[in-house]
Amino acid sequence: MILLHTLRELGLAKRARGRPALPRQQPEEGQFEVVGEQAEEGQFEEEEEVEVEVEEHFEEGQPEEEVHLAAASSGVGIRNGEDVPRGGPLDRGLLKSFDTHVAAAIWNREERGTLRLHSHSRHLSKWRVKSRRVQEKINNSGLGPLCSNLTYPYCNAVLVSAFVERWHPETNTFHFKFGEMGMTLDDTEQLLGLSVIGKAVHTEEEYRDPVTLLKDCLGVSETDARKALNGGKSVALSWLKKNFTTVSKTDSVQRVDYCARAYLLFVLGCTLFIDKSGGKVDVSLLSLLSNLDEVDTYGWGTGCLAYLYRQLGTASRKGVKQLCGYTTLLEAWIHEHFPTLQQPQNPNYSEELPRAHRWLPRREASNVSVSHYRRMLDDLRADQVIFDPYKDRRGDVRPIAFYTGPIRGMSVVEPYLPDRVLRQFGLVQIIPGDPIAPARVETGDKKYNVVYTWTDANWTSWEYHVVPEVKRVRTKADVPWECHPDYAQWLSRYSHFTVSPDAGATEVNIDGSATDGLKLAAITQEVDKVFAEGLSPYSMREALRHISSILRPTIRGEPRTPRTTEGATYGRRTDAT
Repeated sequence: MILLHTLRELGLAKRARGRPALPRQQPEEGQFEVVGEQAEEGQFEEEEEVEVEVEEHFEEGQPEEEVHLAAASSGVGIRNGEDVPRGGPLDRGLLKSFDTHVAAAIWNREERGTLRLHSHSRHLSKWRVKSRRVQEKINNSGLGPLCSNLTYPYCNAVLVSAFVERWHPETNTFHFKFGEMGMTLDDTEQLLGLSVIGKAVHTEEEYRDPVTLLKDCLGVSETDARKALNGGKSVALSWLKKNFTTVSKTDSVQRVDYCARAYLLFVLGCTLFIDKSGGKVDVSLLSLLSNLDEVDTYGWGTGCLAYLYRQLGTASRKGVKQLCGYTTLLEAWIHEHFPTLQQPQNPNYSEELPRAHRWLPRREASNVSVSHYRRMLDDLRADQVIFDPYKDRRGDVRPIAFYTGPIRGMSVVEPYLPDRVLRQFGLVQIIPGDPIAPARVETGDKKYNVVYTWTDANWTSWEYHVVPEVKRVRTKADVPWECHPDYAQWLSRYSHFTVSPDAGATEVNIDGSATDGLKLAAITQEVDKVFAEGLSPYSMREALRHISSILRPTIRGEPRTPRTTEGATYGRRTDAT
């Protein structure tokens, strides 16, 4: 009551409506323009007023600023004089393919349901290598972790489906109300135990004739090769197991090599490069296994991540019903970062094992739906997330995790953008830079075809393409979710972080440009949260910190301006210097 009385004295007791849709403003000299591919020439120049039909949603006489704010809450936005479809970001400059995204369909109450997750784990468990000579080849391949019990025998399709609803391929991240998160090279290395440094996972020989690849790498006849391919480019996993399991002590070194390649091809088809072919594997992967002494020189973890990125982008389309790729990586990542959704832990886990072994896979409960997890993720707060779960295990983040640019897994090239998830490295989250623009993109309800430019030189010289040191500002030890003061303002304009159409007003950080009513709503929400959490010291400290940040511009009587680190750029400079 004392707090509310104080707020009334400050003149803040107005009725709040919706979440803040922060208007574009001309940046002052020396400030940085916030872009993400969305900034175009003249973007921040004065714009003509746009008339919008609002009678259905708003009260007569409602102030113009609050009309815009209420539009954001109701799902009606403004873009170039047009209404933005319900639930979409206020500015489409970043999430350009939102119209065909599954989240857009959900806002229109078109439920997709649970995705079908493709998995070949049942095949993987049926082939155990018994030959010592073959096993030595496998141990030297760098793919050993995949040959153990790392792959989950089943994944929680309901949980994974809820996360896919938040994946946006333009940024290759999941979007939440507190910001973006995603699987990084650091996550991949820690969870799978695979190298993320090395040659890109591709070779020019991958385009060779598949019949020739089978003849040269596995020693089969042309007749048998054509029969196994059956006019396609893939062979059945069962065919590999049938023909290359047995190795005798008298077999030649060449036969041992054939069997080792066949087994590694089998493993890749069951794990990193799962497709929807139905128990088959693309023969082009043999081009990476032709020289068994060089298999460990590839960055297999990076190739896995690129391939999974692409599969998630495709599955984010509203008409797609299935997901390929190595979902063990995705589900293990979820359990590490989101403790409220965790699976049971493996009592036999030790730190010498890849981190994915830490979790015991569990089938989804029959009474839990995608909408259940969707609401949980809509309501998720930053303090409920473990941004850097590996800091005690691996110490400092390896520099490769900060590489920024395209990554590749065979024919798939995808952008890797760590500046969007800096809190996962123990750093302050800044407003991210522009995403990598694709050379060509074609989207639809059931497709996301995108082409990114690739050069080997860019990857081999990754040390010259990392997030600059000046942007790597460490967070306070007790505040792992710290972000740049204007990050929430940027997020509220360019992101879509509430998937459920029945969700209430979304909590965001409020700055000086918000109405007084919205400030009161945010403060009241903080007070309610304190009581709901039992007046714990932690919740009281965080509430006071948030309330202080909300009131500070009002008390000082001055607008809040970006606080930049000297020399750092958070987008593109708008002045001439």
